[in-house]
Amino acid sequence: MMKRLSLALALLLGVSTAALATTPIPINPDAAGPDPVILVGSLGWNNGFSIAVNTISGGGFVPTGTIITTFGQGALANFNNSSGNAIGGLTLNSAYEWTYVLGLPEIVISSTGTSATFGSTGGGFFEIFYDTSMDSSVLNGTGFTDGQLILAGTFLPFDAGSGIGVSSFTASSGSAGALDQFGENNYPGVNTVSGVGSFNLLAAITFFDPAFFPTGPSLISITANGFTNLPFLQQNPSSCYTAVPGANAPVTSAVGPNTGTGATSPCLINTVGAINGISGPNVAFETRATSAFNVSPSVPEPASLALLGIGLAGVAAFARRRREGSR
Repeated sequence: MMKRLSLALALLLGVSTAALATTPIPINPDAAGPDPVILVGSLGWNNGFSIAVNTISGGGFVPTGTIITTFGQGALANFNNSSGNAIGGLTLNSAYEWTYVLGLPEIVISSTGTSATFGSTGGGFFEIFYDTSMDSSVLNGTGFTDGQLILAGTFLPFDAGSGIGVSSFTASSGSAGALDQFGENNYPGVNTVSGVGSFNLLAAITFFDPAFFPTGPSLISITANGFTNLPFLQQNPSSCYTAVPGANAPVTSAVGPNTGTGATSPCLINTVGAINGISGPNVAFETRATSAFNVSPSVPEPASLALLGIGLAGVAAFARRRREGSR
């Protein structure tokens, strides 16, 4: 039988609807440019790329209690109204682009033979950039942070009781063939397991540019309204990813040498191995997300914050017991 492997993407921070209600906010898409101020219900991101770092060890998933880090990057497809429909009449992606990068530390909460759950430890970074050069390339993993920083935040820690910051990924058995099945296979030497997953993230906003955000939001969610999937079917894997906030160039290799057309990335070290999800140490994912905002300064609700403290205390106790038991 083919080997079944538990994987997980650790892009987190879910929150229950009882604890958080999103709010449409005014956004000036190009600041001083010709596009008007619009009321935005959500940001609809294009299919992008994410990678969970140091998740595979010895051909299997790292143990429960291990701290890992997930990075991601993507570009904006549409500004959506409160009904979730794209707002037309803008010059997005013809005169300018919006891009995001994120980095999130997480803890492995549980793992079975075919699935795993994770929780955010808090911190990390989420950043949005505005750029008139429109040079972002998921394939090459470049151009996501060379614009103007217009929003930044840090992720909140998870709470298992309320569902804040808990995510999961379920893998199927063995290899599903080529990692890159979107058009030309740019990584002919790299295969992958198949799998599906979803995630919800919530970040506290620490900076925003009022030229783009006239009404400053306090929270931004990053949710996988679509998927976190393998193999890559609607987007290319990135040969590099941005591993530090505000960096203007990729600094860490993701998939490895890109032998396809238009590859200019200097990153040459393969970190997902011959079979993504088995060979390790990193696992790459195709990701699609939507972001929404909250302008209330008192979210989550007090009950959720209490649960959050209980959840963190439980994780700390678990990690402490695990360390003591290994002595």
